[in-house]
Amino acid sequence: MTAVFIIVYVKTLSLRLAVLIMLIVGTKWTILLSLFGFDRPLIQFYLINRYTGVVKLVSISVCTVITIAYVLSMIAVIAWPWIVERMPREIRREIRRAVVVESHE
Repeated sequence: MTAVFIIVYVKTLSLRLAVLIMLIVGTKWTILLSLFGFDRPLIQFYLINRYTGVVKLVSISVCTVITIAYVLSMIAVIAWPWIVERMPREIRREIRRAVVVESHE
């Protein structure tokens, strides 16, 4: 994942694109690992329908949690310009100030 991030950043000089590509590759990896059985159950619980008597075991695995985290991060990266546009002016000013200070150090 780090190698993907570094390669994309060096080629494009775009931090946002590098993070996005890294998250896409990570999502694909976790899905592949899950498909080929390299996964462990994290949480298991039963769903019980009292009216019909149906009992179903639901298992949430490690790769499922990681994939959900990657997808939510991807949504945040893609929607960031829209999010910043709707933030209050004071918060946007502080974000820009923090970015400018970090870039000069």
